[in-house]
Amino acid sequence: KIAWLNRSEISNNDIYKIITYLTETQKQHIEDIVVLMPTHKSGYSAAEFISKKKIKVNHIFEDRDAGNWNSRPRKLAFRTDETGLKMSTINSYKGWESLTIVLVIPKNGSGFKGKENELIYTGMTRARSNLIVLNQNKKYWKFGESWQQML
Repeated sequence: KIAWLNRSEISNNDIYKIITYLTETQKQHIEDIVVLMPTHKSGYSAAEFISKKKIKVNHIFEDRDAGNWNSRPRKLAFRTDETGLKMSTINSYKGWESLTIVLVIPKNGSGFKGKENELIYTGMTRARSNLIVLNQNKKYWKFGESWQQML
């Protein structure tokens, strides 16, 4: 399945609703879902929000203001036998794949450093069965119009 949502704003609660839709309505295992975020800052915020909703989250994000930032050891949490939702930036998830990918595209490519087309393509190709794109960038709105709309 593929789905595309165009929204001017995507909140952490929107991401949480997609995850609960996938796990409760579609009966997917949380371990088979990966959320790909555009930046560490947005990813950390979303991971913290979702964790407070009593969902175990394995992620590479850290509060960079706290210091000692190093995502490499956390990438082991991407293994398929690890429990919980997985969250990452697209760059950090290169080479991995999952049954379900939720890809968040920012408004103006922020965090993509001029390589937004390549990174969006990379994020989309990480999905083995299901892809949900949450798009905030008007540049891609027409692209998603032919995709199934959900929620």
